[in-house]
Amino acid sequence: MPKDRMSWKWKLTITLVLLALFLTGFLLSDSGYKWMREHIVKQMQELPAAEQRESPLADSFMTLAWFRGSICLDEPNALEMYKDFCGYGYPAKAGNGVAYMEAALQTGKLQGLCSPKGDTGWGPEHPRAPEAFYQYLEIKRRDSTSQNWKGECSNYYRLFYTWMRYYSKSRKPHPLFNKYWPAIRKKAENGEPGRFPYIGEVDRNAPLAAPYKEETPP
Repeated sequence: MPKDRMSWKWKLTITLVLLALFLTGFLLSDSGYKWMREHIVKQMQELPAAEQRESPLADSFMTLAWFRGSICLDEPNALEMYKDFCGYGYPAKAGNGVAYMEAALQTGKLQGLCSPKGDTGWGPEHPRAPEAFYQYLEIKRRDSTSQNWKGECSNYYRLFYTWMRYYSKSRKPHPLFNKYWPAIRKKAENGEPGRFPYIGEVDRNAPLAAPYKEETPP
């Protein structure tokens, strides 16, 4: 009697399962992460400067950052991705970016996935940059001292309020500044030790920032 042979449907199913397992392992691996990050960034940088900010590649980059931080629990790389997206590329060993932002406010120059002037690439003028910084703060809050974290909160203000007013094309605070600032401010004010240090140009009320209203579907 002829031996029973596996049908093509079973062969296809097994092949798809094995492929899915391989891709899952690749996505979770460090080498897979590095390849995807480099691939997204390279594609963005190869676009004409006028198209970089509007490209959906920014959404892919943000999704990868979320995946590394929330699914893979790879917080260091997620933090670096969010920082680079915002043009907030201070060295990780510095602890926080207070010195970086002081220099940025004096010179206007940024580091990260944008030009030094922040006018091309992603950076603080991108619509999703405040969201990226907020996600950065949420991760950073878990392993930072309160005072260190409050310094990071002040830099949200300095980047999306002060830097934007002096150096962006609009010369106005980021349109979505107030989507996240009230929540950041509240968490910082309730933290220990002491209250949130409103120093220098950091103003609790940020009077020049546009109010944020959640859009309701029609």
